[in-house]
Amino acid sequence: MDIDVEMADATIPRPSHPASAGLSNTLIKKSANAGMKGRKRFNKDLSDVQASLKTSPTPTLFGLRTAVKNGDDEGSFILSLSHDGQKVVELTYLISETSDYPSDHTFFTYTDSPPSNAGVVKAQEAIAEREGMTVQDEVVELAFAVAKALSLRGLPSAAWAGGATQADSDDELEDDGEEYDPFEGMTDDEDTGMMNSTTLPKKLNYSLLRQHFHNIVNCSYRPGVTSFSSDDYVLTISVPLTSLTSESTSKPQSDVYIPAQALMAWDRRLLEHPYHFTLLMHGLGGVYPLKGQALKFRVGLTKGGYKPNREQAREASRKFGLVKEDTILVPPSADSLEDVPQYVAEEEEDDEGHFERFSLSDSLEALLDQKFLRILALRESHQLTWGGAEKMFEFVEGLQYSPEVVAATPNLWAQVTAAESTERLRARELPYDPFPDDPTNLPLIAFTYTLRRLLLCTDFCVVCHNELQLETEGEVLKPYVCKKDLCRYQYYVMGAGPSLEYEIIHNPATVDLLVSLCYVAAVEQVMDEPWPTGMAIRVPWSEVTTATAKLPPKRSHHTYSMTGNNYNTVAPEDEEVKTLETVLGRPATYDVDEVVDFDKLGKSQMRAIVSVFLERLPSVTEMRKHLIQKTRPGKTKPKLADLDVPAESWNLLRWVIGSCTAYIEEIRESWEQIGGLDPSWRQFRFVVGAPDKEAKFQGEFGKARKSKPKYPSTYAFHGSPLRNWHSIIRHGLWHKEIAHGRAFGNGVYLAKEGQTSMGGYAQGSSRAWKNSTVGPLTCTALAEIINLPEKYVSNNPHIVIADNHWIMCRYLIVKCASLQEDEEPIPDPSSYAFPDSSTFNPTPKKKPKKKKVVSKPQLFAFDPAQKITMNNKSLEIPVPEHRVNTMVRLMVEEEEERGLIDVDDEDRKVFNWEEPKDEEAKKAAKKGKEKVVIEISDDEEDDVPDWDDDGPMIISKSNSTSSTSKFGSLKSKLTSFASSSSKPKPPKDDWKHDAAWVSKCTENLFPPPVNAAPSATNAVQRELRSMLKEQKDATSLKELGWYFPEEFIGDNLFQWIVEMHSFDPELPIAKDMKEKKLNSIVFEVRFPPTFPMSPPFFMIKSPRFLPFIQGGGGHVTGGGSICMDLLTANGWLPSYSIPAVLLQIKMAISNLDPRPARLARDWDRAYNVHEALEGYKRAAATHGWTVPTGLEMLIR
Repeated sequence: MDIDVEMADATIPRPSHPASAGLSNTLIKKSANAGMKGRKRFNKDLSDVQASLKTSPTPTLFGLRTAVKNGDDEGSFILSLSHDGQKVVELTYLISETSDYPSDHTFFTYTDSPPSNAGVVKAQEAIAEREGMTVQDEVVELAFAVAKALSLRGLPSAAWAGGATQADSDDELEDDGEEYDPFEGMTDDEDTGMMNSTTLPKKLNYSLLRQHFHNIVNCSYRPGVTSFSSDDYVLTISVPLTSLTSESTSKPQSDVYIPAQALMAWDRRLLEHPYHFTLLMHGLGGVYPLKGQALKFRVGLTKGGYKPNREQAREASRKFGLVKEDTILVPPSADSLEDVPQYVAEEEEDDEGHFERFSLSDSLEALLDQKFLRILALRESHQLTWGGAEKMFEFVEGLQYSPEVVAATPNLWAQVTAAESTERLRARELPYDPFPDDPTNLPLIAFTYTLRRLLLCTDFCVVCHNELQLETEGEVLKPYVCKKDLCRYQYYVMGAGPSLEYEIIHNPATVDLLVSLCYVAAVEQVMDEPWPTGMAIRVPWSEVTTATAKLPPKRSHHTYSMTGNNYNTVAPEDEEVKTLETVLGRPATYDVDEVVDFDKLGKSQMRAIVSVFLERLPSVTEMRKHLIQKTRPGKTKPKLADLDVPAESWNLLRWVIGSCTAYIEEIRESWEQIGGLDPSWRQFRFVVGAPDKEAKFQGEFGKARKSKPKYPSTYAFHGSPLRNWHSIIRHGLWHKEIAHGRAFGNGVYLAKEGQTSMGGYAQGSSRAWKNSTVGPLTCTALAEIINLPEKYVSNNPHIVIADNHWIMCRYLIVKCASLQEDEEPIPDPSSYAFPDSSTFNPTPKKKPKKKKVVSKPQLFAFDPAQKITMNNKSLEIPVPEHRVNTMVRLMVEEEEERGLIDVDDEDRKVFNWEEPKDEEAKKAAKKGKEKVVIEISDDEEDDVPDWDDDGPMIISKSNSTSSTSKFGSLKSKLTSFASSSSKPKPPKDDWKHDAAWVSKCTENLFPPPVNAAPSATNAVQRELRSMLKEQKDATSLKELGWYFPEEFIGDNLFQWIVEMHSFDPELPIAKDMKEKKLNSIVFEVRFPPTFPMSPPFFMIKSPRFLPFIQGGGGHVTGGGSICMDLLTANGWLPSYSIPAVLLQIKMAISNLDPRPARLARDWDRAYNVHEALEGYKRAAATHGWTVPTGLEMLIR
């Protein structure tokens, strides 16, 4: 019997057998176990699924008979799917950590009978990539994927499942007629929470919530509450973005603003509509004040209102949706690519309260979810400002020091003090800080902190959130990543940097241009620093040699001779092409196709591989068309990974976009364009140049203003071959290489007449990215230069400037193959027909609005002696600031015309709440106002480490201004993270870490493993957090028995150093170590790319043990590896944790049977990884154990 099943809150086609809908409802309705977490919730969900299947007359999902039973181990279960009496697949599920269930866990699977169907295999592989799936959701998800792979009937309609042709889909929908709602007949408490009334949760302290709402309003922010059921609601706080700009007529409590030009550089949408910048808090559990919730935050933009509407709020607080194949409403036709206009604007949402994410949403949410509460705890415990608390937290997290150690370390505390001083100096530039005056108002504190980090986003790394260090004294105008390798890897590879999807949808022409310029630079052999290294790109050697052979010889470049106008040819460097032996660092095996690390290739080889991977990208038009497919509400949107493109190509595309530190946008409006240029040239604006160059240019601009206050700068053209522009837009113009000679001196050559640069110097290329739509033929820059001609190297007939800091590209003018068919020819901007609000309206409405006149664009004021021309005709350059200032002014006028948005019924109930009249209720309300209880769930231990079990957090509401009570009394689980006073002090004779000993033992480490799957990376990161958490929580390292030295955590997470210590002093090995004055046994742990399905490889680095054949023991092989069934394919289980494995290894070393472990005479001779591997293989062969597949890859 076939059942159509869909998660969450949408209607689906009626099943062919409605009588079986009970199983559907049982599996997909909102779980009655929502109040539980961890192991208890997992076991209850599992038993509920089993009960549902057992009581169902025919337990069938999507045509597959479904069975679920308990596994052999804790946290495991077995899911079996059969069809026509034949078992299709049987998988054993293991959960990563039951304490993380149901939100932050991952399922891993294995099977004794691998499926033969490739689609079923793919469905199994996808399990480990999903996070936060309940048992119910996972059963439905796998059943659907397997049924789809087998092309079974009973799947949801092909219109969104992709299982039939368009004609079949239409017929099926016509036959079904009605729609089936699986939640029909349920009460509000049973359904998905989409309530139609404004009934608020009953467990709210409305007196306190009203007080907090009024305080929020007093700060010029807008609070809001949206309820979904009696135990589920969200809180929001927002502020109009226009109130934060210099053009605003109303501001929050502090005199703070963000320059409108900076907002445009961060995200072009921020000033396209009158948005409210909104913080949404969810996971509140229907309770206020906050008590035991796992708080989560969402940051975005609310359109047309002060808070998201109910549907959008529900959507924002969801954790996941169905896979993309289940969600497309209308499958694209075969020729849809031609049907969709290229680079069309995304369809606007007309509904008010639409909640949208923007480019900084991910970074801000990660900061709030992972760090905010802990930084807040440090503020209270050490009476710090936000700046000081952030700096202390940086040391606490990065160095794994306690706050007291940081405070007692002079050089660290000096940096905290400096951060405190900086924070106080710029206090007037930042939002009002409510914490000293209202420490119980967590929503207001969270919002002002979020707003503060938005204002300072260019000062902090978007990945690690620590202070951004750049080699510049000026202000960075674009959020960027710091120089740490791990941050750069996450920024470019792991999706923490610019969203490709966002850039492709909203800036397609720029993406096309950047890819085209990178491709030309690569194939013409001029590409140089920066390289796309550190991204774990690996390629077959055969592909390297084939691609390199197709490239032309590297161009010779020229150096200027200071003795005259001649220049000399310099041969290419020797490192352009490397041999396979050089790349591998060992003798090569030519009978197999070696896979090599991109980072170790020669420069020409790197260029060749870059060109190959770019060629495999589809056109930006095709990418965009795929991404803007409509999906059902609550479902996962299409992603680039859905396309059949190598992962290396996507990573390279991320690098192309992310490494461009300038924000480049195409100028589409005629009134914004440079007047007097041929319409066949497409114009791009550099909203901000490369950060370090921009800062230095502004310094020179300030100096020039002293001598020329009216005209400190001017403009000039610079032409350069197309192959050079990939570098120019990252570094600015320089004169390191010479292509055309330097008859008028050494420096950068510019021209006042545009045709001079465009006609001869702006050369094209014989090679082009084949999928480009923009099709750049030549490029010319229009640069702003310092107007001090008397200090130029030459001023006639060409401008020659030796100081690169005097030049900053502002416009890129691109000659294209042809105008796009969907674009009208650009009118001559010199006439400037200025638009009114009917053509320039930040928020289009269905009803026509009163027209507003847009003022004539302000033009750049040229020095009469330094005007620029094109074919001897003057050019007019609009001042870029005029555009954004106009946009802000129009939005402010629209907001003023619309008036203040009234509160809705739910918020009105909070604002109008009256105190209870009976005496007992008054006492309860009074008691509720005196303290706010915040408990951090034990299930969130990864997010908030180091909690004790003494009790809840009490935040005092005293308004005393004394230095102690001013900040309240956060003596709770939060302060247990900030202060070690709540944790028992370690014993005086506790074991002490000796960094010098560990450093000596690890002097000659073999390079770390290079292969890693996403699921393995997630698993290793989880183990890393668990290790650090357990180590920090330990009251005594001596009792713990092992130590994970944080200073030896390298850039590669797949190679660890761990110490084992504090053995029973009566053991022979302990006596040997004491005699040799050895502090610990130092282990190296190497993780395979299939972890946790395969075991890690443990080996001792030092000291050397006495081999078994010489009388030694302790389960240590002659090569230093561990002889244990646990660490082989036979005994390993994915549910094993590293701390548990370390305990087992220590017990094995301590075991006196058959012989005790002893140190060898040459104990100070370190083991190497090769002898460890050989010893491991010998032990496995002796005992008949299976060596894990791919073990040799760990030492390559």
